[in-house]
Amino acid sequence: MVALSILTVGFLGMLTLLAKSLSLNREIANSYVGNYLALEGMELVKNVIDANIAYMQNLNNQQCKWNSGFETAGVYELDWRLTPVDRNDSKKDCPGKAFAQWTYIGDPLKMEQFVNPNGEVSYMYGYRSGTPTSFTRRIEVTPNPQNSDELRVNSIVEWAVRGGGTFAVNVEHRLYNWQRR
Repeated sequence: MVALSILTVGFLGMLTLLAKSLSLNREIANSYVGNYLALEGMELVKNVIDANIAYMQNLNNQQCKWNSGFETAGVYELDWRLTPVDRNDSKKDCPGKAFAQWTYIGDPLKMEQFVNPNGEVSYMYGYRSGTPTSFTRRIEVTPNPQNSDELRVNSIVEWAVRGGGTFAVNVEHRLYNWQRR
């Protein structure tokens, strides 16, 4: 009877440790995803600025500025599906102005599955289609009022966990007009 009690207590202890380990694994995986989504948000803003500069230089469009679309403070939802620039139409507006119309409304990011011709599966996070996740991303862009060649960008990802708790990652970066003349 004593041996059976000891074995039962030991077995229950192992089950408790296993359950806690699985829970921590989920939290760590969500932290990795949240960090990468925040970094991706920063890269998306950089891509918009690079597109503005390329549009300005390649098409010699003087109406387009390096920070077009971000001249005033705003909060945005951007994903990897940035609209491609039509390089044959020099009369089109600046690419950043179109991107900056994606104002933040709090939609959750969705995970979309892609299968390439070799049968390999990959996943992307976006807003258009896929399975909704617990992650939301807002990108706050604030121009520096003292320096027109500087933008402060915060990419903030929040997600909910079991039990009602929430976590957040905030990545901040300063972007500069490196094409100053």
